Amino acid sequence: MPEEEPAADRPAYKLSAGFSVGLICLGLGNLKYKLEIDLYNRSFKMYYMSFLLTQEGPNVNVHLTGHPATIALGLMYLRTGNKAIARELALPETITLLEAIRPDLAQVPLIVRDYMKASLKWGEDDDIIVTEPENNYWDEIVDRETIAQVFVYAITGACFALALKYVSTGSVENDRVLSLLTDYINIFLPDNPRRTHQRVCEYAGLNVSSLCSDMLLISMALVMTSYGDMSTIQMARLFRMKEQMASWVRSPRKHHEQCEAHRALALMFLGKGRYAFKRDNLSIALLIISFYPIINHNVADNRLYHQPLRFMWVRAVEPRLLVPNEPIICHAPFLLPSLDDLSAIEVGGASLETVRFDLTKEDRRKELESALNQGYGRLQLSTTGMLVYFALKWCILIRLRLLYLQ
Repeated sequence: MPEEEPAADRPAYKLSAGFSVGLICLGLGNLKYKLEIDLYNRSFKMYYMSFLLTQEGPNVNVHLTGHPATIALGLMYLRTGNKAIARELALPETITLLEAIRPDLAQVPLIVRDYMKASLKWGEDDDIIVTEPENNYWDEIVDRETIAQVFVYAITGACFALALKYVSTGSVENDRVLSLLTDYINIFLPDNPRRTHQRVCEYAGLNVSSLCSDMLLISMALVMTSYGDMSTIQMARLFRMKEQMASWVRSPRKHHEQCEAHRALALMFLGKGRYAFKRDNLSIALLIISFYPIINHNVADNRLYHQPLRFMWVRAVEPRLLVPNEPIICHAPFLLPSLDDLSAIEVGGASLETVRFDLTKEDRRKELESALNQGYGRLQLSTTGMLVYFALKWCILIRLRLLYLQ
């Protein structure tokens, strides 16, 4: 029977399988449990291109196994502080070894490894060591495109891991982190005056530079989620309109650039500035999956990444906004606003007891409606040995949305 052509979206299914394995074993890598399949060793075999079932002819198809295996390992050991795994996921220390790896795999181990470690990782610690005997090799036969791509991918992965560490923290370190991310994103700006940065972007190529700059923009937005940071908004607008609109149709990367720019703008005002991201293991894993660094060429492009997964970040948000609200104090009798516009009413004053109606609770709301409809607005308030049918003071707490309308 002749071999059939592989499905076009096979890489996307394999990547989803890697996400699934990582979520099933999320943060459980250090636990000693017995499975029929040794996930740890099998993932490393897939990462190091020696998994036999993915051989197509005499070669191993690292394009199918690299990303799923790496993300599965990273999620398995998320926040475990396992130094052995961190060493295994480290970048090679020489240019010779760097040329032997797939460039875009350089960022994924850094994302999952740097967040897995307990200490802060600033990205500069992963500088590649160029030994003296390799200087001539660099000048003569080194693959500049591969080295440039590994360099920008490594920067992107380390910065994204840093953003995950400080996402929605409100820490005093946020300004420092944002400044660092801004310095790195300037490498990819078209008006960068440094010739070294220009050459790196030229060797890396437009598609790689576009993906890395978009990921750095998302990293800035994650750090400043719901803060409405002006520098991040300006950077997102710059990336949104940095090329003429007439060239958008011919560019396969433009769909991804526009999506990331608009997502960064949306994160600045997440839920009208009321929501932030949680920082538990599952939430961080969902953020990694949602913002995974793969370019989709259009809304229906699911060849490398299933695009519905881009929306999994909604499961990682929580309300964080706290607004001090001064109550409105008035005297009874008083014509109330619509109960739909109130969150609570307190009635009392002087020597009278204070009665509170929490209108967010259905039973208390019905009691107040009964007093207004059947009791003609009369409330029984107890005092020393008697009942009275009026209040000396009304305390009305207006809902947050009314305060915005004022």
